[in-house]
Amino acid sequence: MITTIIFDLGEVYLNGLRGVEHVLEPMLGIKADSIRPELVGTEANALFRGEISEEEYWKKLVERNKWKIGVDRLKKIVRENFREIEGTREIIEKLKKKGFKLGLLSIHAKEWIAHCSERFDYHKLFHSTL
Repeated sequence: MITTIIFDLGEVYLNGLRGVEHVLEPMLGIKADSIRPELVGTEANALFRGEISEEEYWKKLVERNKWKIGVDRLKKIVRENFREIEGTREIIEKLKKKGFKLGLLSIHAKEWIAHCSERFDYHKLFHSTL
């Protein structure tokens, strides 16, 4: 019998980086399919492991790719891209009412987790978050 369900934060409960490349495409003058691999490459792994800050992540991407955009602008664009995936909160609330223990896992950057936690107040939906 299933008693516990674990959700991932990014691309399960919240839309994260997915799709932000389409917002950046006209700003950077680069095709979205060229931007996406840069966003999820080596720097993203270091960011998600807590080895670099979000600030360092964006600086490295901008410098390496010679993007003509400021770090603060990139941060704002990504934060605006974070949103609840439609219907997911309702599913989680129903599962909780039915008595399931619910957990939330994430490997997102600590800055993104802090931002999303404040913006979406999702911690109250889960019994445990990591």
